[in-house]
Amino acid sequence: MLPSHFAGFSTILLPAYANRVKQFFLKGDRAMVPALWHLEMSNGLAVAERRSILTAPDVDQAMIDIEQIVAQAVDTDGNIVFRTAIPSNSACLPAIGL
Repeated sequence: MLPSHFAGFSTILLPAYANRVKQFFLKGDRAMVPALWHLEMSNGLAVAERRSILTAPDVDQAMIDIEQIVAQAVDTDGNIVFRTAIPSNSACLPAIGL
């Protein structure tokens, strides 16, 4: 079960794509994200707090919500980051030890 206030997002105006994603989560579907996604989410919240878009309590609650959603609806794939971070040019691979 997703966090109770995840369902409460219906009161917030969300872009159409975000609403579709939310509906998938509410139906029990799972998301596949790259390994760096968790860091990107944390960084986004830190930047929002630093710019006074969110307060510290807002960030704390968002982190709790994200942790619950991750545990119940998000899978991480380390291969996604590796495949997209490393150029397909095989000449680059010896330089990074592969």
